[in-house]
Amino acid sequence: MKSKLFTSLFVAAAAFSATTAYAMDFDAFVIRNANGTGDVPAITENATGDGAKCETPLGGQKVGYGTSHFDGQTFGSIGSVSFDWVAQPGETVAPSIIPYVNVWVTDGAGNYAVISTENDYRGSDWSTWSQFKVFETDMDNAGDLDWLLGGNAANRSSQYLQKSDGLGGWVNVTGADLAGLIIADPGTYPAPIGTGAPKNGTGFNIIWGDTATNYAGIYEYENLVVTEVPEPASLALLGLGGLALLRRRHA
Repeated sequence: MKSKLFTSLFVAAAAFSATTAYAMDFDAFVIRNANGTGDVPAITENATGDGAKCETPLGGQKVGYGTSHFDGQTFGSIGSVSFDWVAQPGETVAPSIIPYVNVWVTDGAGNYAVISTENDYRGSDWSTWSQFKVFETDMDNAGDLDWLLGGNAANRSSQYLQKSDGLGGWVNVTGADLAGLIIADPGTYPAPIGTGAPKNGTGFNIIWGDTATNYAGIYEYENLVVTEVPEPASLALLGLGGLALLRRRHA
């Protein structure tokens, strides 16, 4: 585990903004070893502390790179995630699949789930991103998912979390729909939580691996940047600071 710099983005108003860099610790960990047979999976943090090399020789293996930095904050505090692929010897074309993000969320009333990114989310604004899947919760019927949307009707289709379109159908949720959920690892992992869930005690996790063989191989990434949107209280304080600065300039 190393201390590394990530970007925290604060926007108080259109006329006043600031960007702050600070340390955020990540841990590299193995999630699943394909029932413990064959070549073992591995993940190694790079020397600069801004990425990792993921090795999953067999289908079903999974590794993760997680941080507790966002624990206790809301899902809306995540602004965006980006990183760069590092080619291995003999590679000239980037893989069509990339590591995905798993975020443990709760409503604070004992319900937990993993929200997972799908497709190439890098650099996208999470508040408008509409390709989030949901796992590790009771998904037998839509009613069991309503807590994820503050009690409003929720649905799961091809693993994507959906909300009502108001016309009798369903549309994928965006990050803004999930913004109020609290980021928190549950600490214990009873059934129906599966073997593929991140169980590192970290709410925000970058994952490589799957139950199938599509993730078998090596993926290395660097220049990892996570932008953070402040909570409303932080925005208010920053706005007051900006006003104070303007007043001093005009004094």
